[in-house]
Amino acid sequence: MPPTPRTAAHFGHLPVERRWWKSSSSALVVLVACALACGPSECERISITKAVATGEHGRIALAFSYTVYDHRGRMAPLLAELRPLLTHLDPYVRLTAASYLYYVGDTSGYAVLLALVQSPEPVPEFGYDRVRLHLTAEQLGKDLRIESASVLGKYRQREALPAIRALYARLPAAEIAQALVTLGSRTDADRGFEPQRSKYYGIVGAREFVPQLVSTFETTVKPEIKTSAAWALARMTGEDRYSEFLAGLARTALDPAASEADRYLRLWQTLKYLGSLEHPLARRVLEEALDNTFPVAVEFATVNLLVNQAEGSEKARQVVLRQLRGEHHLLPWERLMELAAALDDPEIAAAGEAFDRARHDASYRVAAVDHRDWPLYDWIDDYVLVLRDPPPRVRPERLPRAPLSSPDHPPA
Repeated sequence: MPPTPRTAAHFGHLPVERRWWKSSSSALVVLVACALACGPSECERISITKAVATGEHGRIALAFSYTVYDHRGRMAPLLAELRPLLTHLDPYVRLTAASYLYYVGDTSGYAVLLALVQSPEPVPEFGYDRVRLHLTAEQLGKDLRIESASVLGKYRQREALPAIRALYARLPAAEIAQALVTLGSRTDADRGFEPQRSKYYGIVGAREFVPQLVSTFETTVKPEIKTSAAWALARMTGEDRYSEFLAGLARTALDPAASEADRYLRLWQTLKYLGSLEHPLARRVLEEALDNTFPVAVEFATVNLLVNQAEGSEKARQVVLRQLRGEHHLLPWERLMELAAALDDPEIAAAGEAFDRARHDASYRVAAVDHRDWPLYDWIDDYVLVLRDPPPRVRPERLPRAPLSSPDHPPA
């Protein structure tokens, strides 16, 4: 996902009472602080066209980020600004345009990303500027084929799977392997068992390694490997003892008296594991996490219960509804709005609209109307290990679409 800019503009997503510039003098302080901390180029909001003309990749990335994240209103003007850049001579510009188009729910950059993935030769980030900047081979930067494969994997473009698999055979980068795994494809079917890859075996369903996973679970002294082996076994065998082991880890981390050392890490890891299991105990522990005083526990449990558990959870729905009604503040505001807007739930939609009216705000409207096509995949992988296909209760416009370059959808 494109990096979220941490500037004054970013806080515009928050409800009115959460914004901390409520007067012209405060706004001036924000702008001055931004200029001092970030430099003039960031505060000038340089246009994408002007940024691209400079050829400076840092400025180009910043302009794309501001243009997309600060966008309000109809999407047509934004798409009209981004789509022409898909034919730019610089592959970095083409890749950046395609990536941000996917971020806002437009797949017209599919052909650009696929062509980069299929390139038989490396496509260095600064290759286009090599002569102009007098760069040596060591200064050409990352291979853009890797990031292209990552974007296609992130947004579940399964049509690109053969090309990504072929690229991985020539360039076995970890990011390309992750793209394959996200698309449900195995990367190294012929490799022998490796304990540190236990989670991978669970994701792709490598059942031939179940005996080795059992042995690993029973003998390893490394907590991370034992936990991932337990999850893989719970997912592939359905045996209660592995789900019970993971539930015990989660409850230990949820205990108010638990050690603070690595507590955040232990919480989100165990809740992600449980959120990707279909087991009554996993769902029960996730609902217990909703009562926890640690915000990350509530956040991860709410997302998994509503988006990744088949039965859902009325208790998790109430977490969302009550915050929209102003009864508590448990979830980050931006995540709350994105989650509420993604769910196909009339009651939550009505609560979001009432939220905006009561606070003279547009936070929900931006997420639900202006950004109606922005896919769930922009943020969901931060919360789940394996996402149900299709995820329950999610609006269809938030899910994968056929590439616009396919025969049924000619290029814009």
